[in-house]
Amino acid sequence: MYEGHSLTQPVQPAQPKSKSSRRASDDMSSLSESDDGDYQCHVEEEQRAAKRANVGGGSSSASSPPTCGDAMSAAATPPPSAPCMRNGEEVQWSVRFAQGSAFKMFVENIISVLVECTFQVVKTPDFQGLVVESIDATRVCLLQGRLSGQVNTLEPAPQTFCVKMAPMLSFLRSISPSFFVDLWCPKNSTDVVVKLFEPKIGTHAPSCRIRTLAVPQESCQLEGLVFSIFCEIDLQTFRTTIKTAKDHHADSITISVYKPKRYAPAEVGARRLRTHFLVISYSGTDASCEFPYQSTTEISDTDDEDGPQIIKATEAAEREFEALPPKNELDLVYESNFGCESIANFVKTLDRSCLTIRLGSNSPLLLDYPLGSSSCVAAKGVKGGGDYIRFICAPRLTG
Repeated sequence: MYEGHSLTQPVQPAQPKSKSSRRASDDMSSLSESDDGDYQCHVEEEQRAAKRANVGGGSSSASSPPTCGDAMSAAATPPPSAPCMRNGEEVQWSVRFAQGSAFKMFVENIISVLVECTFQVVKTPDFQGLVVESIDATRVCLLQGRLSGQVNTLEPAPQTFCVKMAPMLSFLRSISPSFFVDLWCPKNSTDVVVKLFEPKIGTHAPSCRIRTLAVPQESCQLEGLVFSIFCEIDLQTFRTTIKTAKDHHADSITISVYKPKRYAPAEVGARRLRTHFLVISYSGTDASCEFPYQSTTEISDTDDEDGPQIIKATEAAEREFEALPPKNELDLVYESNFGCESIANFVKTLDRSCLTIRLGSNSPLLLDYPLGSSSCVAAKGVKGGGDYIRFICAPRLTG
């Protein structure tokens, strides 16, 4: 899925998907699409046209029943799509976010890694909103994410646009937590418009038109990657470790996972415990440091020894060892090097307490960060439920 230290993959063209009925969130269900006075879909035109077609002129030919050929011709002609309006202009698509602060946080997480970002406007039976998948300029880091919103579009296929992130974040700095965010693309334009407004009030509704960029779309598929280690770690602890490495002018960090050579689970009363050690180390120009975290998890007789290993690095639990044993008493399960700068940039904007690290042989580092009310992402499978931001970093080549 990636080669060497690069995550670049060939472009995968989007496949058209069928339209689905709108699935609005509870926060948005009480607000109709015309409450801000400028968002209306003209859907009555077809009905009026149908009524005019059915009005006869009094002759017998006007009231004659349709023939089989007429029915086939009508079935072969699709009904015209109803145009959507914003600020008095027809639009190609629009997305509404009921929580402006969540949209602002989404943009802040993106700009910590990317200068430019490619978005997809997606509406499927399973999800509707914005989807992100963009590679940074160094071709080492990939950012994925999604944020739920109410989508209206005339096209069933995902709509794609790319913008510079700085103008968007600058406009969102004054957003109020009670504001809604509308995002749309005018029909005869390549620009993207962002509008802030308070529902039911409408006294203050600033808008910003942002120019889009014509850049080739690149994709990196994660379905073929295998992650055998899932580590849940306190965000503040991990962020402090990475910041310390950066302060010591370390260019990269080494992430290692060990298990005792005596790997038979320890018996503690009626429970069986399994121990792992997550070690983050680096060598900088000023100092060399090692940060070991012991994880003791309870297992059952049915657990697969070769299955995914769950590590809870900073959870307060019963410990099997007082400290990290000598390396000759440990078996190395995993080890790889990653750039320090990009990881530090990503974690500095996060504000929740839980971060999931996914590790695997011949796979990149994946940091999984849930948005909204989601908890830490489940261990099995790459795709998690709810909104999220994922940071994927290719390992440094050694030798």
